[in-house]
Amino acid sequence: YAPEVDYVLYGRRLNVACTVFPPLDNAELQDAHGVVSAEALFTKLLPKLGEQNAYGARVREVNGFEDDFAELGDDAKN
Repeated sequence: YAPEVDYVLYGRRLNVACTVFPPLDNAELQDAHGVVSAEALFTKLLPKLGEQNAYGARVREVNGFEDDFAELGDDAKN
């Protein structure tokens, strides 16, 4: 059994969870943009897929997801 992962949804939720400002879970902000969820607000604020991808790349970089694990292992040994 191999669980199926929706990588688009995972990426969007990661981006939303890592966003500090604007507060995407703010109900007033969601109402102002006519959406009902943080994920929908994220998509509304960054409607172009390229913008979302660039934002996601930066989120992964800031959180260390883009680090080279071999290099991290060498750093840990030193």
